[in-house]
Amino acid sequence: EKDNLEKEISQNIADKNNLILKLDSINKEISDASMEKVSLESRLDSMLKDAEKDSYWLGTNEIINAKIDGVYQTLRGLIKFNEEDRVIIEDALGEAIDAIVVKDRETAFKCIDHIKGLGKGRARFLLLSNVPPINFENLSFSNKVTAAQPVSNLLNYLLSRVSFNESEVIGDIWMVGGAKEVSSNEPYWQTQNIKDRIEEINKKISELSNEKNVTEEKINQLGKKISELDSLKDSKNIEILNLTGSISNIKERINILNGNIEFLNKNINEFETKEKEILNLVDKHKNELNGIKNKTAVKKEELENVKNERISLEKEIIEKKGKVIDSQHKLDSLKEEAGRVEKEISEIDDRIKNINIEKETYSVKKDEMIKKLDFLKQEISDLKVKNEELNNDRKEMEIKKNQVEKEIEEIKNEISKLNMVLRENNDVLKEQMDKKQELDLKLNTIKTKMDDVFDKLASEYQTNYDDVKEKYKDFEVDLERVEYLKKRIENMGAVNMTASQEYEALVKEYNDKKIHIDDLKKAKDDLNQAISKINQTTRENFKATFDKVNDYFQKIYVTLFEGGEANLVLTEPDNLLETGVEIVARPPGKKSVNISQLSGGEKSLIALALLFSFFCVNPSPFCVVDEVDAALDEANVERFVKLLKEFAETTQFVVITHNKRTMEVADRLYGVTMEELGVSKIISVDLKRAIDMSREVEV
Repeated sequence: EKDNLEKEISQNIADKNNLILKLDSINKEISDASMEKVSLESRLDSMLKDAEKDSYWLGTNEIINAKIDGVYQTLRGLIKFNEEDRVIIEDALGEAIDAIVVKDRETAFKCIDHIKGLGKGRARFLLLSNVPPINFENLSFSNKVTAAQPVSNLLNYLLSRVSFNESEVIGDIWMVGGAKEVSSNEPYWQTQNIKDRIEEINKKISELSNEKNVTEEKINQLGKKISELDSLKDSKNIEILNLTGSISNIKERINILNGNIEFLNKNINEFETKEKEILNLVDKHKNELNGIKNKTAVKKEELENVKNERISLEKEIIEKKGKVIDSQHKLDSLKEEAGRVEKEISEIDDRIKNINIEKETYSVKKDEMIKKLDFLKQEISDLKVKNEELNNDRKEMEIKKNQVEKEIEEIKNEISKLNMVLRENNDVLKEQMDKKQELDLKLNTIKTKMDDVFDKLASEYQTNYDDVKEKYKDFEVDLERVEYLKKRIENMGAVNMTASQEYEALVKEYNDKKIHIDDLKKAKDDLNQAISKINQTTRENFKATFDKVNDYFQKIYVTLFEGGEANLVLTEPDNLLETGVEIVARPPGKKSVNISQLSGGEKSLIALALLFSFFCVNPSPFCVVDEVDAALDEANVERFVKLLKEFAETTQFVVITHNKRTMEVADRLYGVTMEELGVSKIISVDLKRAIDMSREVEV
């Protein structure tokens, strides 16, 4: 059974380790996916920030988000191609790949009006209604890009006069070629791919998180099972220890019995020695008796032959007879003692037989216990070996785990360093790109201003820049005056054509706010009135209830103390909502004092008086009191019990007490007893039923 238990523990530990490895793999996948997601989101944010500076991207994005009827999507979003063919497709379609595909010209004008109203962005459009039908397909691109109707006809039209040769894309009057690796200045047109990839990563992280939760739950279950098996193993070890203790006790008992046997054998030897001495003494007296008899016969013959010596011989005979009588008495007492010794020897033989039988029984038990002890020792030895092996395996796994954790930590540190370097490089690159874009923007602005000046000279003054430069090269300009006039014009600001509409909107908003404020003021007044009414009702109810409780409290106090007086006093009579309540009592024969200055028993009686006064005003169907009679003497307990019986008609009391007098008035008793060490048992007694049964028995 223990081997099976060990195998089950080992299998569960192996399963748990496999799940932990799986969990580590899932965490690694989640970490990798999260890092890729963070990288893509960072890249997407950077691309979107760059995109906000592109008027065409802003306009295209606004139109697509507006969900205008007849607007499909950008051509890039409607066609499908592999990433490795992206450069060829972008070169073949040119700016048309990021143009918006619309139903017709009217839809395009709606889109233009929409972004004009927003005041930002431009857009390019592909009009499906203006695309002529194409009855053939460009075989060069047929296996590289596809689209569904009606976009497929548009795609065939755009690619109808385009072909490619390895990395070169060729049109009628243009061609594109060069290195295969291309970096785009406008990567934000491809943000949809990144968003799709981020969505895929989010789904993957969600699936991995669910799998992680399931795996963690399985690991927790296996951990609980292993703990239970370890507990079972510990209980088995405890059982083995108990058996070992039992074997030790049996060995001690066997040693004690062996000692008793040795003691009895020693007594038997002593009795045998004593028996031999008694037998020798009996033989000695028998020999003496025979000698005396022989001497008597000789003396009788001498008496017959020598009459002259009769007197002396008779005296001698009398003396000898006395000795014979004494010897006979000694012989009788020795015989009695020999009989008694023989009886004791017989009893000892019986005891020795019983001891030998018991010894043989204990010897058999001893052999069985020794065999069981040897078996348990062998099992304990095997368990120790297995435990040692498990501990070694666990130590090896902990060492491997620490090594893996160190490697993971080092990899994380390297990744953190690489991320920092990457962020720094991205920041530097972004800063350089921002500077380049700012310079390009300034250059374009200057060019635009110069073009505007040239156009203004041509349209308004019918001249050109070279003529003006030649004509006014010696003319002095008051730059301060010019700057002053510019500042005045700037300070005046642009003419707000919607000022009247904004004013009307502000007036309407002001009126709405004013109405809302008036409603809030009215609601506030209503709430204040309701609060005042509630406070007034609360004061009246509190005062009425307080007076009733105080009256009952005074009566019950007199009942419990058999005299004296007590009152409930408000600490702030003028502020009933926040006032406190103090108890002033005067027990019989004492002066009025605060409850804090009374004894423990007096405090208990006052608390009971207050409790029962509450029940008089608002009866409760149920009440639990815990050892309230602990500090009361017998007289006070009697008054408390009497009051308890009066209120028991309307309220059920559960009383926790050690007082016998309080127990006597209860209808049912519940007690907790401990029949065995550490094991509690609840007993109950129905006193009414017991009294009725006793009366029936008496009758």
